[in-house]
Amino acid sequence: MTQAFSLKNVKKEYKGFALDMKDLSLERGYVMGLVGRNGAGKSTAIKILMNLVYPDQGEVQVLGMRHPEDQLEIKRRVGYVSDEPVFYENMTVGWMADLVKRYYPTWDEVLHTRYAQKFRLDPGKKVKELSRGMKVKLGLMLALSHRPEFLILDEPTSGIDPVIRNELLGEILDVVADERRTVLLSSHITPDVEKVADYIAIIHGGRVITCRDKEDLLDSWRKVTGRLGGEPAATLDRIAPMFQDIRTDGNAFSGVTGSFSAQWLSDLEKRGATDPKSMGCTLDEILVSLVGKEE
Repeated sequence: MTQAFSLKNVKKEYKGFALDMKDLSLERGYVMGLVGRNGAGKSTAIKILMNLVYPDQGEVQVLGMRHPEDQLEIKRRVGYVSDEPVFYENMTVGWMADLVKRYYPTWDEVLHTRYAQKFRLDPGKKVKELSRGMKVKLGLMLALSHRPEFLILDEPTSGIDPVIRNELLGEILDVVADERRTVLLSSHITPDVEKVADYIAIIHGGRVITCRDKEDLLDSWRKVTGRLGGEPAATLDRIAPMFQDIRTDGNAFSGVTGSFSAQWLSDLEKRGATDPKSMGCTLDEILVSLVGKEE
């Protein structure tokens, strides 16, 4: 299957920050959530994919094409909504659509009208009169109306109310319903990513510290509680390396692991833990554990 994008050995250095993407890619027809704290490198990676930032080295491919030689065709086939959409504030919604559609041979006027009605975007209203959430809707309408093969969203739900956030997340799921189009969603709002993503890439300090199928990731991370059998101090020494983080209260312990499985649980008991119980972690808890270890 053709890849939607690929970043291989891509590096970009700024004063005080360096992006170092060894290998990040996604097959077509899926949603990848790009997760990390503010300043982790998510937006830089996306801008490199859009050829808005030039990497110092490495290979960048989008829809089987390369920057910079294929950048015009790439941009025609990719829909992009930035974290701060830029429009002509004194112009109307309709004027913006008329401007943008000139650059896309695949612009679908019927689809555009449907999105305008669905998002309640009045073509006669000036952009400066729109709220933050409505500007995001405008950006999404413009990005989707030319039927992009690959949709890139950089922090689209940041700073908008939950109702509009849910609408946008629903649109993301609709985009990939045909299993041919692809979405890359960057966000630090992990519940949003957890709702829609097939794959999760966690970025910290400019590097990908994990990239996995979402269900596999959530299945392998568990919060585990139990008691320290035998000699508690010796048991703690034996089981501590099995956890990302572990805490004790008397003979009781609670910890987080990213390697949970039936075999892992059996090994935990062999090392002296008794009465172990587990429960799932949220993506937010996984992010905190991984980033905390990196720091």
